[in-house]
Amino acid sequence: MVCSRQPERGPSPLASRPGRAPQALLGAEAAEIYLAMLRRLLQTGRLNRFFPDAARLEALMGFLAPSGRVGAYPGLEVNLRTGLPAEPAVGRVLSERDVSAKFLAGVHLAALAGKTDPSPAEQHLLDQARFHQRLQQASLPGWIRLDLALRRIETDKRRAFFTTVFDRFDASEELFVRYTVQLYQHHGRWARPLVDLQGDDLEATGPFRTVISRYHSDEAEFAFVLLSELPAITVEEVVRCRVGPLWFEGVEMPPEVAELLAAHPGSFILHFPTDRAGLTVREDGNRDPFSVLWRQVLQPEARELAERKARELGYHVHKDRKFACTRAVVGPFSEWLKARGARCVVYPV
Repeated sequence: MVCSRQPERGPSPLASRPGRAPQALLGAEAAEIYLAMLRRLLQTGRLNRFFPDAARLEALMGFLAPSGRVGAYPGLEVNLRTGLPAEPAVGRVLSERDVSAKFLAGVHLAALAGKTDPSPAEQHLLDQARFHQRLQQASLPGWIRLDLALRRIETDKRRAFFTTVFDRFDASEELFVRYTVQLYQHHGRWARPLVDLQGDDLEATGPFRTVISRYHSDEAEFAFVLLSELPAITVEEVVRCRVGPLWFEGVEMPPEVAELLAAHPGSFILHFPTDRAGLTVREDGNRDPFSVLWRQVLQPEARELAERKARELGYHVHKDRKFACTRAVVGPFSEWLKARGARCVVYPV
């Protein structure tokens, strides 16, 4: 499957679309093949709880497929920077899901389904209603989701320990990301808790949600520092995990990898990067060949301040990245990583 940013003559399944980011349009058949491969790569990646929910992402792929939806979009937009479904395609499904209840409330589904000889308009309405019914019943990722779980309470020290899971579709990079934050909150007589506990229900207060939202596209280390600035909060760990990019011929990637994929046509490489900042991380380390530590890209003065902050807070940072690849390219890509000193897990499909 080859992507092109320029329109092609003839019945090519892939043509360019204008937009804020380089995009390509897959025709119906190519889109089905592409999404089937993406689902297989997701399944092969063995994603743990720190990653965006793989089952929800797979369900989304089903609604992105031309065979899984009803409407005037016979193909699928692909972001040529990430190789993943572009924001307009993802946005249509998530927006349709948001209005499914309202749509179904205005349709008498049983009456439509009971017609023995529906008109074309009635059949189209029935297809749409069934599509919205499936959407309403499906477990899909959302634009944004914040879950809080109470781990334990130390009443003598007036501390409550929480796990925060923050999922978001990062519209700037057009991929899904999950932050998992371990922290505890000090309950002082005059300090309003940033996480309210009412019976068995947890609710994040405004300041907490504001900071969570501020760091949605930042590295785990920067998120750790930001959260540590909140009063009455001690951060233990921040883990950021993403799904993407997906590399295949025609998508933006390092030239050496592009040459490798060109030598193995039809190959795919899906990335699963992780960065972790925490008090239990023993030392700074980076096993991600496509990323650097946040402090390393700062100007000297800012880097010195960041290093001092890291020492004060007592955290270290570790980065890693694993991959799921089509079998033909696993060996060559693994050798390419090894030659650059990268020790990464590569799962074959």
